[in-house]
Amino acid sequence: MRKTITILLTAFLLTGCGVIGDKGIDGALSGGNTQIEDSSSSDPQTYEGELGEKMSTMFFDFTVTDAYLSDSIGDVMPQDGNTFLVTEVTVKNTTEKDFSMFSTDFYLYYGNGEDDYALPRVYDDPDTLIMDGEFEDEYTLASGKQVSGYLIYEVPAGLNTFLISAEDIYTDSDGEEYYGDFYDVYIELQ
Repeated sequence: MRKTITILLTAFLLTGCGVIGDKGIDGALSGGNTQIEDSSSSDPQTYEGELGEKMSTMFFDFTVTDAYLSDSIGDVMPQDGNTFLVTEVTVKNTTEKDFSMFSTDFYLYYGNGEDDYALPRVYDDPDTLIMDGEFEDEYTLASGKQVSGYLIYEVPAGLNTFLISAEDIYTDSDGEEYYGDFYDVYIELQ
């Protein structure tokens, strides 16, 4: 089940969002390794983890340390038929340079359909944080530094299985943008 969700969600990310699909990535639906049609020297891989497990990307380590559902946060309510998924995430810069992080570095998938994904709610309203410790839409992660905070997603009520996904995206010295490995954290709530 988990492998099927990962394959379908990776296929969605590669085709449904357009950005990655436009870069010529092939093979996602087969469940095999995808290949970038450029000078990249290796095929992107998908690494899977679970709640509490450290995932190591090219640029940072991250751990989804906690997750829970909530019908409200303070006086903020989700849209009718939805609930909030609150995730606590720790991120550590493993490079020798400072860089910008974005709330959208972590997509959330909750089903097999093309529209079954969410971005952190702060992406839609970057000026309004609704919880102490909520990550801002954009922040600087200094070399070697670690930060922890909350990413809040609005999802359909009644679900308990989720996948948080990050991807290596980088620009080479010639300004060419590359898409690399995926890091998927599987969450199943009781």
